[in-house]
Amino acid sequence: MGGRVIDIHASKGWQDTGFALPAHQENTGWILRAEGVWCFNTAARDFATRNADARKPNSGAFFDGSTQGRAEYPYHGEGGQVGQLIGRWGKDGQPFVVGTHANLERLGSADGRTLWLRMNDDDNGLSDNDGHLTVTISTYDRTRRTQWNSVEKRWEYSDDHSPVK
Repeated sequence: MGGRVIDIHASKGWQDTGFALPAHQENTGWILRAEGVWCFNTAARDFATRNADARKPNSGAFFDGSTQGRAEYPYHGEGGQVGQLIGRWGKDGQPFVVGTHANLERLGSADGRTLWLRMNDDDNGLSDNDGHLTVTISTYDRTRRTQWNSVEKRWEYSDDHSPVK
């Protein structure tokens, strides 16, 4: 089992991670975990500093910065928030929400394309952003996997890839 660690910068647009899902391997799964904070408006740093889920760090406070229906944002679908980590497969893929934890197999069709990540902010707003998230993409043994669903997205995996809460 292996993995990749990459920094995703708030002030840059789409960033190619170089990671592509290998052809389906029945007993291998892929998990993405994002840590750290970034800011989508340095002039309002106290308000605009967020984690990958678009929540205030260390408090979990959520301020509704919905991007739903706002076409100037790369992800403007259901659940879209300013400051959250989003992804897409390939240069022209459909954006999706990643957040702090994600099972890559459930984030749309990769079709051999690499994973691209960025902050959900309009392209004209990138110049006043700063900070970065450290993103870890890891494999795990699916035969030892516990239940994974939308309610239980907070599993982490130890070095031997067994689940721990």
